[in-house]
Amino acid sequence: MPSIVGPSAELRSALSILQRSVSGAGLHLKAPGQVYISLLRLKGKPRNCAAAGAALDPSAIMPNQSVELDSAAPQGAALGPTGEMQSLIAARRAGGHTCSWVEPLGLENQESCILFDLDGTLVDSEPLCNQAFLDLLPDLPLSLPQMMLQFRGRKLAEILSELETLLGAELSAGFENTYRNQVARLFTRALQGFPGVHQALCSLEVPYCIASSGPQAKIRAALTQTGLADLFGDRIFSSYDIGSWKPDPGLFLHAAAALGAAPSDCIVVEDSAVGLAAARAAGMRTLLFDPEIQAPYVSNRFESYDQLGAALDRLHQA
Repeated sequence: MPSIVGPSAELRSALSILQRSVSGAGLHLKAPGQVYISLLRLKGKPRNCAAAGAALDPSAIMPNQSVELDSAAPQGAALGPTGEMQSLIAARRAGGHTCSWVEPLGLENQESCILFDLDGTLVDSEPLCNQAFLDLLPDLPLSLPQMMLQFRGRKLAEILSELETLLGAELSAGFENTYRNQVARLFTRALQGFPGVHQALCSLEVPYCIASSGPQAKIRAALTQTGLADLFGDRIFSSYDIGSWKPDPGLFLHAAAALGAAPSDCIVVEDSAVGLAAARAAGMRTLLFDPEIQAPYVSNRFESYDQLGAALDRLHQA
């Protein structure tokens, strides 16, 4: 088997974040363009230094160490970190802090994986989304709090149908586009992430993603507006991509499959009853984000993002 020069101690340390739940086996990366390395072994040491990366960069290869590629790796694969991994290593060398999860797509055998809803969970968008209805339909017989309670987490098509019933008239043919444009204006003007959410995401040491009922464009706009986009990269899954809306479990199952995680190893963080129902139907554990303390009787819940770590610990211990 050919021997190639292997990674530095810093790189091995950084890569260990990716496989802390894996013992003696590497991670199988599925995404196109990634190097398929199922196992790397340092000469003369046990097979517990698995290093799996993506599009590895030869410039980071260290001259004083060598590794052997397992037969599952393709011929000619080069070793070294991605640009994102290089940033991680640089931060560790400098004693700094990094908060991007590195290349979680396609990782298998993780201890757990976290699927976040977006609206009302990571970003405080529910008041804005419902205010847009009131701006465009001033005759609605509901207050903003009533609308938030009634429509939280639900499919837009269902909401529009209920609005027509409340108004006793059909909405105009172009109302959905008009509504989305109004939401976009309100987002640009006032959308914020919940306090502490950025730091909480930075502290996570397991793969995480977004699984939202909203369309991709709206999700990405919200993440950009609130400074969260870099933390998720392409790990964004939308109901519109697969035609499945909560409480159907399809979206969560799709996201878990894309992350290479078993449903039983996933935790879903949601703010709505329909989202929690979808997660349970998918066979996943749930955490309710309840900043307004509307469901104090729910055991698996947290009220602010400085409580997320403790809430996750409780789930792991249950």
